[in-house]
Amino acid sequence: MKSVLTFLILVAMLLCAIPLIPLETAVNVLQLRRVGFEAAQIQGNLWEGQMFDARLAKIELGDVMTKMSLDDISKGRVKVVLEGTNEVSRLNGGFSFGLGGVGVERFSVGMPVVAGPQPIGGVTLILDGLTARFPGGQCTDGRGEVRAYLSGALPLVGLPSEMSGPALCRDGYLTFDLASPSGREQETVTILSPNKFKVRMFIKPANDRVEQILQAKGFRRDIDGYVYEEERTI
Repeated sequence: MKSVLTFLILVAMLLCAIPLIPLETAVNVLQLRRVGFEAAQIQGNLWEGQMFDARLAKIELGDVMTKMSLDDISKGRVKVVLEGTNEVSRLNGGFSFGLGGVGVERFSVGMPVVAGPQPIGGVTLILDGLTARFPGGQCTDGRGEVRAYLSGALPLVGLPSEMSGPALCRDGYLTFDLASPSGREQETVTILSPNKFKVRMFIKPANDRVEQILQAKGFRRDIDGYVYEEERTI
């Protein structure tokens, strides 16, 4: 009985100490800089803190306010809710860690840096309510909504300016499956690593002239349409 009571006291002390861990220490322990996270200055602790002039790879986050949530403590997880001030990325959501690995909870952010050369052109991704776990680095239980805004992508082909679809986990990778309202244009974005992703564009052309343009731009024939694939770095 005494040993059980001692164990419970130690657990209680540990839980009370978690919120007092300096925020910068948590950033270092979780190796967030390896995934491209940087901040000019970090203040406070896990309970409440601030990260000034923060960025994720090339995504400007502005000043990020953080606050610890107690919702998942009973499940053996610590969750920190983040909110950024940048008007473009509009970061909002939770970052969690503990049993089940690292995860994101209802994470929303604009990613204006997901862009590349022709033929696809510039692509801005908006993640809305992304939730996923990464035990051992593998994506599991992924869900959420994604919107993509295309700019300057093959105007002669008539690509839509917006595509949308779900976020999910496929083969251990976080994946975004996007499609136009007509379904004739589809795009799959697969996050391969913190700074690398693969994009696959499928187009079902409406006429022969469009087919010729696609072939000239590097698309290859694939069943009833044309496909372009490329790996890129953020």
